[in-house]
Amino acid sequence: PLLVRMLTVMKDRLVAEIRTRDKPYVRLLAALLRMPHRDEREEFLAGTVRAKEEAMEFAAFILDGIQYMEQHRADWLVDERVEKMKQIVSEVEMYHTRLAHTEEEFEAAHEEEKQQ
Repeated sequence: PLLVRMLTVMKDRLVAEIRTRDKPYVRLLAALLRMPHRDEREEFLAGTVRAKEEAMEFAAFILDGIQYMEQHRADWLVDERVEKMKQIVSEVEMYHTRLAHTEEEFEAAHEEEKQQ
C-alpha cells in the first residue's frame, strides 16, 4: 500500500508537470507557495521576474486564483493556501514597485547623460 501511494503521488506530480509546462505562472506560484520565508520568495522573484509588466501580470494571475479559490472553497487547506497567496501577491506588488522605481531612476540617469 505504501509503494502504491508513493507511485500515485509521483504519477500525479508528473501529470501536473506536463499540464503546466507551458504555463510559467502556475509553476512560479507553486514554487513560491513551497517557500516558507518572505526573503527566500523575494530572492526567487528577483531571479525570475525581470520586468515590471511581468510582475503585474503575475500579480493579476494570483488575484484571479485567489478569487477562484474563495468562490470554490472546499476545505481548510484551501483557506491556508489562499492566505499564503494573498501574502505572495502583496510581495509581488511590492517587487513591482521596486522595479518601477529602478526603471525610473535608470531612465532619469540616462536622460541626464544625454544632456551632458
